[in-house]
Amino acid sequence: MTADLLAAIGTALGLDGSYPVQPPRQDADGFAISPGNRVLDGTVDHGSGRVGLVEKTIGDLSVGYVPVEITINVVEPGRPPLRAQLHSYNPYFGCSVHLMRFLGNALITVYTEKHWTMASRLVPTSPDQPLVKWAVTGWSLSVS
Repeated sequence: MTADLLAAIGTALGLDGSYPVQPPRQDADGFAISPGNRVLDGTVDHGSGRVGLVEKTIGDLSVGYVPVEITINVVEPGRPPLRAQLHSYNPYFGCSVHLMRFLGNALITVYTEKHWTMASRLVPTSPDQPLVKWAVTGWSLSVS
């Protein structure tokens, strides 16, 4: 991820510097062997200072299980961060973000996980509202 994006996240969170990331160590096959986090993608609304980001977090490894969470987040100066789990068949496989933009109050993200291309809408003005997900298949859009 770019240094500018990590700096914008840090500013929105009120940190004294960039948002800290700690990519997990990987074995020879590319599998995570330590806890860590990575910002997969993000967007900055320069007018308001708010930042949308997708983050992958790997927890402490246990026998036969690697706890992985992919979240979509909105951080904005002076407001508590909004964080919701991004729908995925298996977050261990990650996701590819194709589009991430603020549209009015909503953060719109189009991403592909292991099996599906999905779109999500996260509304930062309603932190108690669940993340609304849509599955995108071909040219049609099915709401779930």
